[in-house]
Amino acid sequence: HGIWAAGTTGEFAALSDDQRLICIETIAEHARGRVPIIANVSAAATKLTIDLGKSCEDMNLDGIAATPPYYYPCGQDEILDHFVAIAEQIEMPLWAYNIPPTVQTAIEPDSLATLAREGCIVGTKDSSGSGESFAQLNTMCDSHGIKMYLCIVILPLLGSFVAGLFGRFVGPTGASLITTSCLYLALFFLVSRETFRCLLQGFLLRKKPKEAFLIGFSQQIKNLTSLHVA
Repeated sequence: HGIWAAGTTGEFAALSDDQRLICIETIAEHARGRVPIIANVSAAATKLTIDLGKSCEDMNLDGIAATPPYYYPCGQDEILDHFVAIAEQIEMPLWAYNIPPTVQTAIEPDSLATLAREGCIVGTKDSSGSGESFAQLNTMCDSHGIKMYLCIVILPLLGSFVAGLFGRFVGPTGASLITTSCLYLALFFLVSRETFRCLLQGFLLRKKPKEAFLIGFSQQIKNLTSLHVA
């Protein structure tokens, strides 16, 4: 567990630097060391990212995170230079924030592995929705003994799971913790076998994914409302 402070859900792109710093500092003060705090200091240029990161150095944080420079597409060599420069200038654990839908550029698995191998980053948060890339990075970590934290936003990968992708979470030792496939199966059965059956029926009836989900969801609501407490 932990807090990704002033990230995408925190609407950091709509805040001034002062507002972002107030947000991060307030979170750190309220957490009081009870959970790890990673502060997002992403900006449209390397120097802007470094400046914001330096402003966080005196806060009680467990690390900072940064995307590649956004708005303009970057090459992988430019991304490497970006993260190396941040790591050299700021003495806090650095996370690479991979979210190409908003940044315009994806951090390729090779680049992430290189940055981790050289000690520039300690981990990555993947919000790309690309299960194939995440699985490739995981395999590289296992094969080459690369130690880094891998954090992934799971929900966009449902389609990849259905397609047969088996990506895994990797901890700091490089050991596999849990397969996303097992997690999805657990979630499906947690919702209930009845709902899963309704979803399957919806797909077999050639319903669109949204319609199939609504069929299962409606059935689950009926199931819940029909329960009686003794």
